Amino acid sequence: MTLAVNHALGGLSDVRGYHAVNITIHILAALTLFGLIRRTLVRLSGSENRHATAHRLALATAVIWVVHPLLTQSVTYVIQRGESLMALFYLLTLYCLNRSADSPKRIRWSGLAVAACALGMGSKAVMVTAPFVALLFDRAFLSSSFAEAFRRRWGLHLGLAATWVVLWRCGVVTGVLDPSQTHATVGFGFTSVDPLTYALTQSGVVLRYLSLSVWPGALCFDYRWPAVNSIGDAVAPISILIVLAGCLVILIRRNLPLAFVCAWFFMILLPTSSFIPIKDMLFEHRTYLSSAAVVLLGVLGGHHLLTYLGTRLALRHAQPTWTAPVLVVAIVLSLGFATHGRNRTYQSAVSMWRDVATKQPANARAFENLGTALVMQGRKREAAVEFARAINIDPDYVSARANLGNALMETAQGVRGGIAKQNAAMLLVQQAFEQYREVLRVQPNNADIRVNLGHALRIMGRTEES
Repeated sequence: MTLAVNHALGGLSDVRGYHAVNITIHILAALTLFGLIRRTLVRLSGSENRHATAHRLALATAVIWVVHPLLTQSVTYVIQRGESLMALFYLLTLYCLNRSADSPKRIRWSGLAVAACALGMGSKAVMVTAPFVALLFDRAFLSSSFAEAFRRRWGLHLGLAATWVVLWRCGVVTGVLDPSQTHATVGFGFTSVDPLTYALTQSGVVLRYLSLSVWPGALCFDYRWPAVNSIGDAVAPISILIVLAGCLVILIRRNLPLAFVCAWFFMILLPTSSFIPIKDMLFEHRTYLSSAAVVLLGVLGGHHLLTYLGTRLALRHAQPTWTAPVLVVAIVLSLGFATHGRNRTYQSAVSMWRDVATKQPANARAFENLGTALVMQGRKREAAVEFARAINIDPDYVSARANLGNALMETAQGVRGGIAKQNAAMLLVQQAFEQYREVLRVQPNNADIRVNLGHALRIMGRTEES
């Protein structure tokens, strides 16, 4: 709906309106994250003297998160608004739940929580975990047991669960669970990867998400992450995840609030990093909301480390009061500089796909899309080179062959001059002919390619075949 409003106001030629809305959503999500963390930390502290500390920790988390370069794809790439909008409603759901616990307007806040959850379901299906996470949040911060949480707020939790109807009405449930979907790219109808292979592959993907949240180096728009070939390929990442799961169990026994923050990271990723196959194994925008948990853990860890240095090591007077703010500012500036660099990469399709091709030289799709972007700029000779590189990586890449044929044909038609140049143009037409013929070998019923092949034959003088 928001994209439709942008289109009605500015069409497709002026992207400023789209970006303004995306950035506004991102800022609102950061403000909601700040409010959620601040209120939760205040509730846990139980002391008026610690309210200022809770405020500073929440502010540090929100500011670091809002400039994190890993979030660039969710904010700058316009169509990923679905991810950031869903995250905003996800955070609002938890914030309203938190407010409903001790507000005299409990019913109003509960209604707002259900409304936010329903809007999130209408934004992106990843919101499916929100009712579960809300119940875990209630247990970790608001109640002494799940029974108490449900007894005190049963209407709210049932209302949150009822919002799953939105996913069903939108056709998401059928699209994911129905194996008979012939053109599915998500769900059990997607047959290119089986559920077990996808689940094994995601063990390494989740660890990559975690590492990028901590150290966002070598970010890439399209990783083209390969599926594992056997269980043996996934032994190492699975072992690490088992160790992390064991640590989470220990935390649940000793510090339930901290365990919730750790579980937050995995629960948000669960819909896209489980056993339900998705065409693309890894995309950075899927970490938009889950990365907030990693940032929060880092801020809390840094705070406790500075506290330890100030008390246990008798450095209370030696440690300046501005140490923590200076560290936060340094981190924000470093991350902000990296984010600025990522946005420069996103300034055009050519720069974006050239960056992918440089970082992922085995990604045939990167070279094809780079070639397509070059064609849009009229640089057909350069585009033909990129299409050829894609074919060298994947000889069965049909669309790259078709695009290469088209680029060669258009280049040949633009040649003007003497006999030598005309001969060179005819050679390009013959090369295009070979590419079209290869495409038809794989897709004999491709009518568009047959038309193009007919044009090539006509130019080559083979009229009857044309």
